[in-house]
Amino acid sequence: ATRSSVRPLLSLSAALSTAMSEYGGEPWQLRYAGAAPGKSVMCYGDSLTAGYHDGGFAFAPYASSLEARLDGVRCDHCGHSGMTAEEMASRVADERDAGLRAILQAARAAGRPYDCAIVMAGTNDFGRFRGGDVDAAADQISENVFALHAMAHAESATTISVGVPGSECQNQMQFYRELAAAVNERLRRRCEALEVATYVDCPVEFARGPLWEPDGLHMSALGYAAVGEGLAVA
Repeated sequence: ATRSSVRPLLSLSAALSTAMSEYGGEPWQLRYAGAAPGKSVMCYGDSLTAGYHDGGFAFAPYASSLEARLDGVRCDHCGHSGMTAEEMASRVADERDAGLRAILQAARAAGRPYDCAIVMAGTNDFGRFRGGDVDAAADQISENVFALHAMAHAESATTISVGVPGSECQNQMQFYRELAAAVNERLRRRCEALEVATYVDCPVEFARGPLWEPDGLHMSALGYAAVGEGLAVA
C-alpha cells in the first residue's frame, strides 16, 4: 500500500475526540466510582483502554475481562480516545478531566486507594511523526508514557506498562515498526529498573481477523477480552 493509504489510520484516533465533542459526548470512556474495598486496579490509557470498537458506537474495555479473572479484585478503567500520552500526562489536577493523578488522589482521599495502575498509551503519539530519527521519537513518546507511571508511583500505586500493540500501519511502514519496537524497549528498561513497575507486551498480536477491527488500529470486543485474559496471567 502507498503511504497515502496508511495516513488515515494515523489520524483516526485523533479525529475521534473531535467527533465525540460534536455529538455532545466526552472524549473518554470511564468506569470510576472510587476504589472498592480490597484490591483495586485502575486501567488507564487511550481508546485501546476504552475498548473502542464498531466505529466508536460500542466499547468493550479489557478491564471487564481482567476483573472477571482476578478473584476479588476490582478493575476500573479510564480510556481517553484520540489522546496522546503527552496530553494524558497533562491532565493532572482536575478529576473532572479524568486525569490519572486526580483519580488516584480522590480514591486515596476517600480511604480506598488503588493498588495498581495499568497504563497502555503511546499509540496516538505515533501520528505526530512522519519519519526521521526513530530514537528521538521513541525517547519522547516513552518519556510521556512513563510520566503517567510516575504519577501513580507518587500515589503509592504500582504500575504495569502494556507495550504499544501492533497495527496495520506498522505492518506497512518500516518507520512505525521500528518506532514501536524502540518505544517498547525503552518502557521495558524503565520498568526493569524499578521495583514498583512491570512491563508486559500487549497480549494480543496484530493480525487481520476476529480480534481486530477493519481499521487496523483498534481491537474488536473479542480482542479486548483477550487482552484482559492475557494480562490476568502475565
